[in-house]
Amino acid sequence: MLTEQQPPEFVLAGYAGSSDYERLARVARKASIICIVDYDMPGVGTVRDIARTQYTLHRGEEVFMVCARGISYIHAFGKADFIGLCELRHVEFIEPPHSAAA
Repeated sequence: MLTEQQPPEFVLAGYAGSSDYERLARVARKASIICIVDYDMPGVGTVRDIARTQYTLHRGEEVFMVCARGISYIHAFGKADFIGLCELRHVEFIEPPHSAAA
């Protein structure tokens, strides 16, 4: 968890949150992963939303997304782009059980 950098209302109480984006890219290739993502809301400021990863291949190129309810917070072509956008959006993901992530 990023407790030192985030306001208290952004901290995931008791959940095994992670910002290991290399790991997120690895497990997102196998399953949809629950994520928390920051975004800017005009007139309000930064807020957080719960979303999930999606992964596909498009013409042989990896495509990673973090989205919820038709909103695509991250749409990245390739792992390096995905990791950079996760850093920008301060993505935190819920660690899946080890059996699901294997």
